[in-house]
Amino acid sequence: MSGCFDIDDCTTLGSIFRFIIEHGSESLCNAWSKKQPLMVLFRDNLTYCLDSLVNSSEEHYEIVCKTGYCGSWCNILYAAILSKKYSWMIKGCSPSKGVYPCYLFAKDLSEVYLTYMVASGDKYENTLKRIIKAIRELGVFEDYDLDASQMKLGKDPHKYRFATICFKKYTVNDLDNNARLEKDLQNLMKLHQTYGDKVFEAYALNINPFGV
Repeated sequence: MSGCFDIDDCTTLGSIFRFIIEHGSESLCNAWSKKQPLMVLFRDNLTYCLDSLVNSSEEHYEIVCKTGYCGSWCNILYAAILSKKYSWMIKGCSPSKGVYPCYLFAKDLSEVYLTYMVASGDKYENTLKRIIKAIRELGVFEDYDLDASQMKLGKDPHKYRFATICFKKYTVNDLDNNARLEKDLQNLMKLHQTYGDKVFEAYALNINPFGV
């Protein structure tokens, strides 16, 4: 499969992720703007693709793709799949609350991670470790990687590593199999739908406002 050079042709997870890995760094060399190809790809192509894969008449999720603001790129680009049930705040769904499936992209955009994570927000590292430990004790994540130190997230100021419950890693060599990418996403969504209440309960019970 050749690289996808025209973002209009990037309509599947595989083609979108391939464009990000092979051409995304070109955008990162310039100031963030709404017209940058990478920004357009996240805002339009990836959002639409994820919406078509996870939303139905029975389930509705809000897709939040974040790349940057005010001329600066985010430290880590992401695409979160949020539900009102676990991530609702006053102004709508927010990745600052709850638990949710989320695609994280390596700092150098060389890898993509399908993660199940909790909102890191302003939580202390020890608080996140306690939350993740409690959630993993549910024992339903055996099909996923748990060692988030493998994720290439740079200095990780938002503590995404510590907020990751489990994940699957994709390199450019994994992107030809779009059916696998979609199946992995559907499996994680099913896990979220099945165990989300228990995961959220463990998340809520282990948040300590003093960060001990």
